Amino acid sequence: MKRILLVCTLFIAVCTAALAQTAITHPVPTPVSKPDFVTKVVELNTLLNAGNVTAANAKWTEIAQLVNNEMTVVRYKIQDAVDAHNDVDKAHYQSLSQSQRSLYAQTLQLKTADIVANKTVINQKLTAFADSII
Repeated sequence: MKRILLVCTLFIAVCTAALAQTAITHPVPTPVSKPDFVTKVVELNTLLNAGNVTAANAKWTEIAQLVNNEMTVVRYKIQDAVDAHNDVDKAHYQSLSQSQRSLYAQTLQLKTADIVANKTVINQKLTAFADSII
């Protein structure tokens, strides 16, 4: 009986140690295509110029998803730099992340205030965001 308990205890200890040493892997996010993003921004601008706010809001949702995907890619790059102990890349991607968040936050404020009245500035901000896509 004591042997069974000893074997079970050792088995649990070995399994726990093996699980603790397993590296956590992050799924690699799909990069955002800059031409696809720019195309969606042009389509949004066309819809706003035509006064089609309903379709423009649907297009905005697609753009927001691409923005989220791009920010995920940048966060992944930051984590890669941290894992590789590469402070230069880490700083670069952190700066890029802050810039992208700022641009998107400004754009979202403009959209929320009045998407049609602010369409020119929204287009400029989204174009600047497109320029930052890696």
